[in-house]
This record gives sequence, C-alpha cells and structure tokens, in this order.
Amino acid sequence: MGFSPHETTSSTWVPTTSQKGKVALVTGASSGIGFETAKALAGLEAHVVLAGIDPEHKFDEAMRLICAATGCPPTSLEYMPLDLGSQLNIRNFADKWRQRSNTSLHILVNNAGIPGMPGLSEDGWEM
Repeated sequence: MGFSPHETTSSTWVPTTSQKGKVALVTGASSGIGFETAKALAGLEAHVVLAGIDPEHKFDEAMRLICAATGCPPTSLEYMPLDLGSQLNIRNFADKWRQRSNTSLHILVNNAGIPGMPGLSEDGWEM
C-alpha cells in the first residue's frame, strides 16, 4: 500500500484558539508570510508587534489592512523597527522591549528574510 504519483493530499490547519492576553512578535511582518501570520494572530485577539526594517509607512499600511480584515482595534497592533543584520540594533530592540513595563513575549515568529545577494552583516556575520 502506498501513494501513487497522481494522488495528492492537502490540508490547511488554521488555529482557532483565542490568543487574547498574549503578546506576539512577528519579524518581517510588513508583507508576505509575516504579514499573513500577523493578520492571523490579530484575528485570534493577540496583541501583535510587527517588526522589521521596512519604512514605517509600510507597517502603518500593513496594520491598517490587518485591522480592516480582522476587525481588531488599532491598539492591538504596534510597530517596532528591527534590523536583524545588526547586533547593536538587536540589543537596542531588546532594551526597548524590556522597558515596556515588563511585557512578556508569548509568541515569537522569526520570519525576516534577507533580500539580494549573500554577504556579511555590518558585524561580520554571514547573511
């Protein structure tokens, strides 16, 4: 018994459990998979922090679209700039996170991608 080359299966698993009271951080959330993930989490009532290196206006538009699609209040979404190619930027991001009145992080989605050709970060890390 097995599968012939012509048989295919497909399923889409969509979580339905409320994430109310949870804080989610999604990197690379201004477009693509990160955007869709942020939208899904917002639809489940999580507080979603969209992070990335795109200009702030792209995140403003992403947050507007997420609220329009899910009906979530704008206060359930926020943008924090983050460049994962810079250790200094990551440390600064972590410091800002800690200053957020002891906000816990419940969900982390590391989705950020690196456009263009491979190379080294400003810190000498292979990208």
